[in-house]
Amino acid sequence: MLVDEKHALLYLHPKLPCAKTPVVDDVTLTMFRAFTQHVQAQGTLYGPNHAFQAGLFTLGVHWCTGCPKTWRRRGKYEGGVPGSQVLDVDRNGPRSTGRDYQLTGGLVTNALCVHYVACHREEVPAAAIAKIETTLNTDVTSELSASEQAQLHAMIVGRPDQAGFPHPA
Repeated sequence: MLVDEKHALLYLHPKLPCAKTPVVDDVTLTMFRAFTQHVQAQGTLYGPNHAFQAGLFTLGVHWCTGCPKTWRRRGKYEGGVPGSQVLDVDRNGPRSTGRDYQLTGGLVTNALCVHYVACHREEVPAAAIAKIETTLNTDVTSELSASEQAQLHAMIVGRPDQAGFPHPA
């Protein structure tokens, strides 16, 4: 995990490709319902202690490093050093928003949390699964509505902007 703090959840850089069949079980549904129904604040983890700062947002996003064809090379970056080799991103890859989200119970996560649990389950640490199962108190027994099913699909494929979560242009 990139951020290994008591309240941080699912800050990953997957090394393996996305699962061909996403895992949609109680853990995934718990994470989905917690993220879509129980966000208490939006902000970012900031500073040397990675403290959550409500209302503070980044200008960029991060992309899932485990999904194929997310990254491509480009030789020049506008505003950067001319000729420098930088990574550019395929706009179709799974991406977060420029925010972190504080959930009920104090856990802080990013907009790829559902994608990571569903598509990169084998790389999700057991401690993170335990946090989801013990800290997030959500109802996973009720059926998903049609709009929730669409939101879940958008979150699994890593497009939180299509699930109603803001994305910087």
